[in-house]
This record gives sequence, structure tokens and C-alpha cells, in this order.
Amino acid sequence: MLSKAMLHSLHLILKVGFATGAFPYKWDHQQFRIIITKSRLKSIQWIVTVVYMFINVSFMIFRNVQAKYYKSTQNEELFMNMIDLFAWIISSVIQLNTIIKARQVPVLVNQMMKISAYFASKKL
Repeated sequence: MLSKAMLHSLHLILKVGFATGAFPYKWDHQQFRIIITKSRLKSIQWIVTVVYMFINVSFMIFRNVQAKYYKSTQNEELFMNMIDLFAWIISSVIQLNTIIKARQVPVLVNQMMKISAYFASKKL
């Protein structure tokens, strides 16, 4: 089993992510593992978050193309827009992978927790 501090940290991350709709997973206090929520409201909130991310990325792509061909745009502003767009694209790809592998993520995280608990119990 993981230490209380590690379990508390993981629980806090899941609690914030679940509350904000970043992902549809929550912490099971009885089994000390991650599970997928059955709440329709949280599933809808997660879908709204995903749709917002893709709308924002689409807008940013359009804005960067527009800024590229607008002559008064400074190079520094264009560069900062590209960095922002890159960060949003990476976040969207991670979110898309979470959607595609929604049932596999809790299994992976729970297995990683078991493995790290095993190595934490061993004295190397």
C-alpha cells in the first residue's frame, strides 16, 4: 500500500480534476483506487469541458492564421500565440486520449499504484 501522504496527494489531484470536469474519474475510499464515475452530471460536465477545449483550439488556429497574414502583428506576439496554441493542442490530444481510452486509464493508474507500492515496501 502507498503511504498516507501519497494517497492523500493522489486523492487531492483526483478531487480537483473531478470537480472541474477535467476527467471523469474519482477516488474510491473503500478500495483505495480510481474508478469511473456513474454520475450523468459529471459526464456532461466532462463533455462540455472537452467541447470547450476543441472550440478554443479551433479559434486559436484561426487567430494564428489571421495574425500571420495581418501585417501589423509583431513577431513576439505571433510567437507567444504559437506557444499558447501548442500548449492547448497538447492538452487537447491528452484529453482525446483520455476519451478514447476512458476505461483503460483507471486500470493503468491502479496498476501503477500497486507497482509503486511494491517498490516502496522494498528496501533497495
